Amino acid sequence: VEELLQESLKIFEKKIGKQNAGYASTLSNLGNYYRIQGKLDKATANLQEALTIRKEVLGEQHPDYNRNQEDLA
Repeated sequence: VEELLQESLKIFEKKIGKQNAGYASTLSNLGNYYRIQGKLDKATANLQEALTIRKEVLGEQHPDYNRNQEDLA
């Protein structure tokens, strides 16, 4: 799972950049994977980056932004 998500991030970054909802979604998925694995430092870093992107791209009222906040809690 981890390798597939990391590969997806590389593809997003190469093809359309980091500032998009798809990249943020993949980061969030990777962060939640790390959280389940108990790798909390990695989880927090990925979830925080996803939250920052979602705030800029989608806005603070978007459900994905709010879900991301819950994941960080």
